Amino acid sequence: LILTGNAAGLTEARMTSLVDRISTSTGQTVGEVRQLITTLAASGRVSGQVLESTATAVARVAELSGRNAADIAGQFTGLLRDPARVAAQLND
Repeated sequence: LILTGNAAGLTEARMTSLVDRISTSTGQTVGEVRQLITTLAASGRVSGQVLESTATAVARVAELSGRNAADIAGQFTGLLRDPARVAAQLND
């Protein structure tokens, strides 16, 4: 949280609670979930209000694909940098 400048507006207690819930519901380790939440929060593109649902979705994709959750989180935040361009590409 300190390294992200508390971009998502989370307290350490809320972060720990989120990590525990997401880890339990997705099968990702606590460390993996903490890393992906930190990646999402550091982007400045995911607010605290949607952080849990976004992190859960990323963790589930990682679980199903066998890929690293933090890598998927990084790719996801990359899509958020220019959503109009991504939407246009999806329409093509």
